[in-house]
Amino acid sequence: MVRHPVRMEEITPRMSDVVRFELPAYADVDEFCAHIEPRWPGSKERKDDVWLVSARVRKAKNDLTLLLRRVEGYVGEAGLQAIRYQLDGRFYIMEAPALDRATEGAGLTLALLGLETESLERGTLG
Repeated sequence: MVRHPVRMEEITPRMSDVVRFELPAYADVDEFCAHIEPRWPGSKERKDDVWLVSARVRKAKNDLTLLLRRVEGYVGEAGLQAIRYQLDGRFYIMEAPALDRATEGAGLTLALLGLETESLERGTLG
């Protein structure tokens, strides 16, 4: 009896063309949708204490990247710490951009100290 080595079938991973975002119920889901539509059409549904927002990604090479950057910007602008999203059956966490949080924190600190942001940018305090 001759044994032939078993060959693994080449399976091309199937990429989903839909990304599902989970927003907390208190978030402005209409504002979120306005940020991503009409370029990324989809749907929204309230489920318990979260909004599920689906967005359809185009086949263009960088469309997913553009969508995720747009959503990341919204997360920072809306003052959310992070949101969860699902892509290709896996869940990921998207945090607000760190630079935005640091800038806002610096601005708040300056305001509390009675200093203006413009003074800091010019390099003159007081």
